[in-house]
Amino acid sequence: MLLLAPVLILWIQISQMNGQQIKHFPEFLLLQEGENFTTYCNSSSLLSSLQWYKQRPGGSPVLLMILTKSGEVKTQQRWTGSGVAQKVTQDQSDVSSQVGQSVTLSCRYETSWSVYYLYWYKQLPSGQMTYVIRQSSEATNARKERYSVNFKKADKSIKLTISALQLEDSAKYFCALSLSHSA
Repeated sequence: MLLLAPVLILWIQISQMNGQQIKHFPEFLLLQEGENFTTYCNSSSLLSSLQWYKQRPGGSPVLLMILTKSGEVKTQQRWTGSGVAQKVTQDQSDVSSQVGQSVTLSCRYETSWSVYYLYWYKQLPSGQMTYVIRQSSEATNARKERYSVNFKKADKSIKLTISALQLEDSAKYFCALSLSHSA
């Protein structure tokens, strides 16, 4: 028997809507290797799209699919099958700082897209993913509350600075790359 902790994480990429409730079930499954399973989620509000990711214990999220409001399903395999490969790298493993100080996290990426979006998310100790900030490849450095971005398109790098650190900033942070701002 193989006991799976929540290896499927519902990751919703929303920039304008806060406070919606997402229910994902079942939380845990007991499966034999190679066995199929079905998982569900419900949202308290209409979403333009939602993304399903899987995350192995200790690993980074890996995109499985995107479901759009129109019912279109996009999968990572389809994108790479078109010859377009994207890569995101975060070299820093652990960064520490003091409450009230600032911290900067770095991310490098590779893409053949000319217009794209970069996202920062944080994963709380509970496993919950939370949207932090979005950066368009066509815009100046994004800023939102205590979060600011230093984006260098030519260098294919993006840095996230969190100022006036609070205890609730303790989390695992992830950088993500997307072709669409609502994908």
